[in-house]
Amino acid sequence: MMITLNASLILASASPRRQELLRSAGLKFKIIPAHVNEDHLEGETPSKHVRRLSRDKAMAIARQYQHSWVLGADTIVVIDGMILGKPRNKTQAKNMLMKLSGREHTVFTGFSIINSGKSVCRTNVVQSAVRFKTIRRDEMNWYINCAEPYDKAGGYAVQGKGLLHQIHPRFLHQCHRTTALRSSGRIKKTEGYHVELKIMETSIADNIKAIRQRIAAAAVKCQREPDAIKLLAVTKTVSPARVGEAIAAGITAFGENYVQEAKEKITAIDRRVEWHMIGYLQTNKVKYVVNLFDYIHSVDRMELAREINKRAASAGRKMNILVEINISGESTKSGIPAVHAIELIKAISSLENLAVKGLMTMAPYSDNPENSRPYFSELKNLQKKIINEGIPGIEMAELSMGMTDDFEIAIEEGATIVRIGRAIFGERK
Repeated sequence: MMITLNASLILASASPRRQELLRSAGLKFKIIPAHVNEDHLEGETPSKHVRRLSRDKAMAIARQYQHSWVLGADTIVVIDGMILGKPRNKTQAKNMLMKLSGREHTVFTGFSIINSGKSVCRTNVVQSAVRFKTIRRDEMNWYINCAEPYDKAGGYAVQGKGLLHQIHPRFLHQCHRTTALRSSGRIKKTEGYHVELKIMETSIADNIKAIRQRIAAAAVKCQREPDAIKLLAVTKTVSPARVGEAIAAGITAFGENYVQEAKEKITAIDRRVEWHMIGYLQTNKVKYVVNLFDYIHSVDRMELAREINKRAASAGRKMNILVEINISGESTKSGIPAVHAIELIKAISSLENLAVKGLMTMAPYSDNPENSRPYFSELKNLQKKIINEGIPGIEMAELSMGMTDDFEIAIEEGATIVRIGRAIFGERK
């Protein structure tokens, strides 16, 4: 049965991949995501599970729009009789991908198209056999940090070919697709696809786009404006050419850890962007820093503040600084303890060539981003205390906190600058 679409089409999903499929077929559609219970029912086979979910999603929207065609879809991954859903965090994503690494598994894709006004309901389920190559540790880490796994069954994306070709013939050319995983192979008529998947690097521009989407989602979640968060691309060990790619993709602020590397890089890049010194700063390097950088994030002692003030005065400028706070109390981290921060900031306020703009911190490393939340919350509370002190000449507009592993939590706790390296440029060589 061929379904001809003379009425409007509604996609009952927010999936970017399904939207891409429909657009590639030249179809016009609206997006109205359906929210249904996705729990697996006792005794329900994987095929029945995805068929039910796709039908429930389509029906939930079709009841409200009785003369529209509504497309619902769902995908699950099954290995060793276990259904792998969408990972909620990095640890879950890593566990799923480690289970799939080097092994064959099955992908079930269910589609339903419903028009309640015409009493039409068609469903289909496609099974696809997929075998991963063995994923190396560096590949795993890169992929986990690239933002791709978190809304995909099993931690990756495969689009099945099923009922979609009955909506429009141009869907016939579609095969399994992934964003950060590429498939290649041949079609088997009954089993679906048997494909070898390998990890490939996405472009810097694609990574930046994905990070901006995640920043926007995190901001909206806590009722903040996405534009209030600055994306600071960390370019430690990154070549000038790759920095140029990031500039071309719209990045306007970069963070460097080492003075000598920054000097060579900034000299090689003639386009005007903002540079932030985010690494530990020795006093004997300050004479170079004041002429290279727009911001220094790592001021944590009065000796350093005085040297920056002196060199900035000689250069005829006022240097923007953030005070680095060692919120966690770790001996391996720089920064002044939070209990001494107000005292230091009051002392810095007398230095005419320094402009204190806010605070910076780094949370302890953890596999679970939620573990960073107390540290970010404490920095936010410290910011409020400093504001309440009313120290003359001191601004507290900026909170520089959150990196690749935890920036979304940082945004929820008030970050105005997030420092992202690996998720943009990949693992350091």
